[in-house]
Amino acid sequence: SNAINTIVNSFIHIFAFLILNFSLQRVLNSRKALFNKKEVFMDFLVPIGTIITLMGLAILIWCILRVAKARKTIKNDVEMREKLQKMAALNMIALFLSFIGLIIVVFGVIL
Repeated sequence: SNAINTIVNSFIHIFAFLILNFSLQRVLNSRKALFNKKEVFMDFLVPIGTIITLMGLAILIWCILRVAKARKTIKNDVEMREKLQKMAALNMIALFLSFIGLIIVVFGVIL
């Protein structure tokens, strides 16, 4: 169950990275942004959202590595449960950051 959640989270973040890559290419290729102040502001939303999403992805990868290390070193069930509860909370924060970053990118692309 935990491995399945990790795999699903990884696929979601890979998909998010592909969307962000496409969005950044759109911003870099945009020539009209120099003349329209509203579009310049909206084009800044894409890199900001990308940074927030990548922060969430980095935290998620860090959580995965910490849990993998804990599974190898901790043999006590009580300690392991406490460690996993702390990592679950951090994992949710990472997913929230990634989600908010993607929402910002979508706003930047649509608007």
